[in-house]
Amino acid sequence: MKTRMRSTDLSTDQKKLLRDFIKEFLPKRGNKKKYTGNELGYIESTLNLVFVQNFGYNIDDMDLIDAFTELEYDIYTKLGEWDPDHKYIKPSTKGDIRIMGGAYSDFDAAFIYIDVEPKILRNLMLTVKKLPDYTNQTKIDAEKEMAERINRFKANYFKS
Repeated sequence: MKTRMRSTDLSTDQKKLLRDFIKEFLPKRGNKKKYTGNELGYIESTLNLVFVQNFGYNIDDMDLIDAFTELEYDIYTKLGEWDPDHKYIKPSTKGDIRIMGGAYSDFDAAFIYIDVEPKILRNLMLTVKKLPDYTNQTKIDAEKEMAERINRFKANYFKS
């Protein structure tokens, strides 16, 4: 992995908060499954919204890669292949497409997967998006439970 210059860096306290948040909410899963929900782009968009709303700062893909690497999470990559029928880049073992920029350039990949549970990330996303009026009760309950967990984490984290 190459080291790249960054326009902004997180402070030491912000990096620690990110690592502690990951340890609390995104435990290692222990398998090599690759889903849209545990791909770096989805993780970044979800956690960035959570961090802006709850902690007041942005995080990017490099912040996440640094944190997951330091915490010794398994990271898997795939190249991409153009799907002409659906007109998008899909993960492929035979592909040769790479994404340029950020962590994707550093890993020479089109897709970067982290060994975390996608369902937890989806529940985190529920806390930062307005749920439609017709949302089923299970999803509403999952959002409330996750919001309460985040609030407890913040209360305990900033207590000291």
